Parts: sequence; structure tokens; C-alpha cells
Amino acid sequence: MFLKTEKLTIRKMTTEDLFPLYHVPSDSEVMEYLEPPFSMEAAKQFLYKAGICETPLLWAVEDARKVFIGYLQTVTLKEKENEDGKIRTDSKWRFL
Repeated sequence: MFLKTEKLTIRKMTTEDLFPLYHVPSDSEVMEYLEPPFSMEAAKQFLYKAGICETPLLWAVEDARKVFIGYLQTVTLKEKENEDGKIRTDSKWRFL
């Protein structure tokens, strides 16, 4: 998947996304209603299992300056039923 607009780009995750990705699920305020905050190792496993794989469930979201501001995630709820959601860095909430 690759989608580019004037303000945002949605693209495949890369290994270079680990550090900026870590800042999203490690933030207790961002994760308040989702699950406990991630450690760096948990973020790395999350990236490799869901983002850098044959059928990705995570997609990086960048602003117009190519700064990572969050990610889109597809979650399987039931067989043949998925939900898409966006998770943003705390400082970038106004962009999404």
C-alpha cells in the first residue's frame, strides 16, 4: 500500500521505523484504552510480526515533511471481519 496526499503519506513499514514507532506504543497516554505500554523489545517484535512481513497489518503514516507521525493498523476481529484504526504520536493528534 502506498498513498500520498498533500499532507500525508501512507507507506510500508521499514526497519528504520523502529525508533519512531517505539514512541507511539510506549506512551501510556496514547495506549490508555488499548493495552499496557510497550518496551523497546515489544515494539521491535510488533514491527517485525505485523509491519515488516509478507502480509503487513501496519502501515507508516508520515506528514508532508516525511516525519513519522503514527501508523494505521488492521485488526482481525472475527473470521472475514477486520477493523482498521489509526494510532498517532501524541504531538501529532491534530493531523489525523
